[in-house]
Amino acid sequence: MWSIGKDSELFLRIDSQQVNRIHLDVAAFLPKPDSVQQVAVKINDVIVAHLTFSADANRGLRTVDLPQKTNEFVKINLSVSNPTSPQQAGLSGDPRVLGIALYGISTD
Repeated sequence: MWSIGKDSELFLRIDSQQVNRIHLDVAAFLPKPDSVQQVAVKINDVIVAHLTFSADANRGLRTVDLPQKTNEFVKINLSVSNPTSPQQAGLSGDPRVLGIALYGISTD
């Protein structure tokens, strides 16, 4: 699933007594070999990570720690610094402004 535009939100229900970290299997839309993408991750409105994606470090499991005093409902906000569309990049006619792809989520 691709994020569309600059900001995306996910809502999870977790056992806050058992879960300390969230693992995101993600990759950025990098239309050119020298493209770089920055993503700020907020959990319940607290910045917990800044992720950087490049051609040599794109798809992977990125781990973020939950802030203290997290309740069972978790709001994850992904703010992409420079989303772009395949159309703008001259790759296809796809006009969707893509940021990052989410392949999976796990916790521990």
